[in-house]
Amino acid sequence: MGLQGMFILWLISYVFFIAYTYLDKAPQKQYLNNTPVIILTGDNGRISQGLELAERIDSPAIFITGVNESLNKNDIIRNWQADKLDSLISIDHKALNTIGNIEQSVAWLQQREFDKAVIVTSNYHMPRTKMLLNVKAPEFSFLSYPVQNAHLTPQKLKFWKTMLIEFHKTALVKVCLLQNFVDCLE
Repeated sequence: MGLQGMFILWLISYVFFIAYTYLDKAPQKQYLNNTPVIILTGDNGRISQGLELAERIDSPAIFITGVNESLNKNDIIRNWQADKLDSLISIDHKALNTIGNIEQSVAWLQQREFDKAVIVTSNYHMPRTKMLLNVKAPEFSFLSYPVQNAHLTPQKLKFWKTMLIEFHKTALVKVCLLQNFVDCLE
């Protein structure tokens, strides 16, 4: 395959990634009822939509991973008006990246003896997150709840930059997994 063929393959893959992430929708509420919720912090909307979801589906527990060290549980409850969810929320300050989020989430699930969870993260972050979850925690079942970010629309340059970066991160993880280089994910 020549350079032109590789570019066409890359372009098709990139367009497919954008379409998949941009059009990905959350499952219907009845499939999520009474399921623990794990929220991966990062972009706008993840915490608010994750807490709103947890309340709607009567979640038994909520784990927010990758929380900035300057925030504590009370800050989250106050900032997101989550008083009703206070006793359900656990937070993690250790995770610094997606791998850390997954490791902390798996430890939390094991500690609480759950076998499944709803994963809340940005739509563009979901493919990579799910790939890593399937490798790092195949014994668990994960349901996706992709967050559509209002500030990321195709009319804005930031959308295209974010998609390009996340596409390449996802492709790198896929290459690592295809080559059984799980260590390169650390």
